[in-house]
Amino acid sequence: MAESRDFSLAEAATSAACAQYLLHSALDATQLLHRYQQLMGAVARRQISAAHAEENIARTAHSAAAADETERAVAAFVESFAQCCFVPNETAATTDVATKAAELDEGMDTRVIMRHQHARDAYTAQIAALAEPTVSAGARRRALTRSHNASSNQLISDAAAQWFTVLSAIGGAQSRALAPALLETLRQIQPVGFDGHVVELAGDLSEQVSTSITVENERDTATAVQFTVSEVRRADGIGPAFAPPVTVTPAHAFLDAREISTVAVSVALDSARFADCTSYVGALRVSHDDGAAVDIPLRITTGQGRA
Repeated sequence: MAESRDFSLAEAATSAACAQYLLHSALDATQLLHRYQQLMGAVARRQISAAHAEENIARTAHSAAAADETERAVAAFVESFAQCCFVPNETAATTDVATKAAELDEGMDTRVIMRHQHARDAYTAQIAALAEPTVSAGARRRALTRSHNASSNQLISDAAAQWFTVLSAIGGAQSRALAPALLETLRQIQPVGFDGHVVELAGDLSEQVSTSITVENERDTATAVQFTVSEVRRADGIGPAFAPPVTVTPAHAFLDAREISTVAVSVALDSARFADCTSYVGALRVSHDDGAAVDIPLRITTGQGRA
């Protein structure tokens, strides 16, 4: 009777195939969830309407490609069983015959036929050798057990590999169809509120770029103001928000009634924080000492994206 340790090779191969499938599934799901969260954030910030996002995804999703990929995966799964050798012997699982057929540029049908012929011949030769009167019953039993176990291990391993391959193809097809559509929708987003006065900083990566703005105290009394910069994020909503290396000089100012002051704004376009040819949006906040505040849109653009 076969024991569990006799199928340790099949167990190891199945575990490896399952682990690889789970890893690929987790990566696909993580990427899809990340893009979905980014799009929902853009919808919440009113950078794009939910209806427009839905319409754009329906238009750009590669549904036909996903269906074709799934169909090919199922066909390959079914075809793989035609190549399995069910004749129990230790040499049936070798790839020598398949390799030779491939070297001869033979087709798949020829390779399958040669593999089965090889298994038949090997099994016939094994049975003939074990039928010799010089072979004891114990040796015959052990040889047949090894053959059956080796063949079973190979069949289980192949079946597991094919099964998890088709599961990965089917499960990942949807992610690979939707993720590009979500990304394309994000790239079409135009930030709200950036069609008027904007603090614009543009330059190449590794540069220190500056600009200046004028701030007027429209009140009839003097006031103290403070300048701070919010977190910025890519204009298309991709990726997380972060605190930019922006410097405002002066950071504090005291303005008399109706006084106008000039403020310098600069940023170090560090390649560790900013991507090339990309726009980032945020706000320069002007806060009064009484708690009132005004946000001025801030846009940072790198490389050729500023053209």
